[in-house]
Amino acid sequence: MSHEIIIVKDLTKPYWENKDAIYFGSINDSQWESLFFEEFGFKTYLTHTSQGGTSESYDEYFTQQVSFLYKKYPLIARFLDFYESAAFTTNEIEGLIGEIETLRPTVMFENAGKLLDQLLGASEIARKSGAGFLTSPD
Repeated sequence: MSHEIIIVKDLTKPYWENKDAIYFGSINDSQWESLFFEEFGFKTYLTHTSQGGTSESYDEYFTQQVSFLYKKYPLIARFLDFYESAAFTTNEIEGLIGEIETLRPTVMFENAGKLLDQLLGASEIARKSGAGFLTSPD
């Protein structure tokens, strides 16, 4: 599974109805996993329970991790749910670029870096086009 990245000027209607929509590329699941589970250190449910945790304690753990992520990188955190779309308005692109540029020098895993580079490229095209962008599960 992957996420399509689509640059659009009008986020109020489906991207396929935007005549100006630009397909930028796809985010693959290994890049996404690298960012959230390797770089940010989120434990998977299976890892948590294999270490003696319960489903209830995983919910608490995950909620706490997500809260930390949203405080530090609120725009990047929108990508956390791989099965949902993430949208960024024209006014949010500069903030997303700032978060990516802050995070990028600290990234240790190649796939996480590739994902951030791809998001930065989409953000820069969106900024130059006066647009936003969205990701959509395919």
